[in-house]
Amino acid sequence: SVLLTSCDENSLLTSWNATVRINTAALYEKLEMTDFMVEQLDEKDYIKVTDSVLVYDQQGQLVDRQGIETTSLQAVSIDLEALPQGTYTLVAWQTASSGVDPWWWLAGADQLATARLVQSYPSTIACQYAIGLCTTTLSIGSEAPVIDVEMEPMGSVVDISVDGLTPECDYEDAHLVIWSEA
Repeated sequence: SVLLTSCDENSLLTSWNATVRINTAALYEKLEMTDFMVEQLDEKDYIKVTDSVLVYDQQGQLVDRQGIETTSLQAVSIDLEALPQGTYTLVAWQTASSGVDPWWWLAGADQLATARLVQSYPSTIACQYAIGLCTTTLSIGSEAPVIDVEMEPMGSVVDISVDGLTPECDYEDAHLVIWSEA
């Protein structure tokens, strides 16, 4: 059996790989909870930090989707392969997960206009499941680019602790109001 293939030399020169380097600790540093996350990752082997990268073309169509899970806050790299020359929108997001059930999931990812992050458990309180987001432009040209990414805090599941409650505190009438500014 013989297999013959032909390769156009120009097609080899019009697609490139790109590397996305993610500072995994940046999200937790910005939220001032780095030590807490390190402790969570050390003590609970089921918690993992998940970084995801989505690449959209100029028409807003998803052309590549990659991700990586880690059990530390060490920087990670994600390789994007064989992207044709052009300009792309790169969307990266980060969160932590426990086991098979994600705390956040991506819906409508095929189109940039419909992509949205959805919280799986809206009534749960656990600050380690913060979520970060970064968007940037990726240009593929005459070389393989390296993009450095730091996530910006986008949201979190709130962690609340109250010490010293007794029946004398009349905690039944207490109300907690949580707000944020956009």
